[in-house]
Amino acid sequence: MNLWVILIVVAFIVIMKMMMSSNISINEAKKKLEENAVIVDVRTEEEFSSGHIDKALNIPHDRISELEKHVSDKNRPVLLYCLSGMRAAAACAELRRKGYSQVYNLGGYSRAKKIA
Repeated sequence: MNLWVILIVVAFIVIMKMMMSSNISINEAKKKLEENAVIVDVRTEEEFSSGHIDKALNIPHDRISELEKHVSDKNRPVLLYCLSGMRAAAACAELRRKGYSQVYNLGGYSRAKKIA
């Protein structure tokens, strides 16, 4: 089998595992909001300006480490979303590396709107 095909398949599997590992149901997300969860939109400022969830912070995924300025309690639930869920998944992984214990991927904006 072609090495490129193998690499593409492996990359796809890794990305899918990363996305699924931190997903949360709508009902679970609503419960987390009751527990004082913070919602973070990891899309660009332009995307955020075109529509976002009320009370969501806008911290683009490539600057997610700036969350520490807003959320110092690393045990506080953090719900992240973007357009499709890919950037949110990457941001979840980065926040876990930084010691945040409750980070969840809401997926895309259209799904995330259901919790508001």
